[in-house]
Amino acid sequence: MRKSTGTDTMRRSSRPVTKETRMPPTPERRSKPRIDIPFPAKVRGVDANGEAFEIDSLLDNFSAGGLYLRLARRLDQGAELLVLVQLPAASAGEAGASKIEARGVILRAEPQADGACGVAVGFTNHKFV
Repeated sequence: MRKSTGTDTMRRSSRPVTKETRMPPTPERRSKPRIDIPFPAKVRGVDANGEAFEIDSLLDNFSAGGLYLRLARRLDQGAELLVLVQLPAASAGEAGASKIEARGVILRAEPQADGACGVAVGFTNHKFV
């Protein structure tokens, strides 16, 4: 039997790992909170083949600094996009909803299993229209 010297700093716990003893979830690392609502958007740009396009899409998420969406075209990191995001009307009686016109650069272009391309866009400029 080993005698403790008082310098042992690491000991295995005989307690089972439970919900109460697990590590807390990792905090959000993003500097700006995301909105995970599928806002409709019109996207304009030039694809990886050099062809200009305009396509309707839905956002996966949206923040003050950028957005993420999936398109049925292959796009390159660093390419510029114009995204027109349709926001919902504030109330049923409001005449029209607002739009945000956002210009940005593709930070990540991720091929998806279904053939689509997941695109993370960082805003370079945006305004309400």
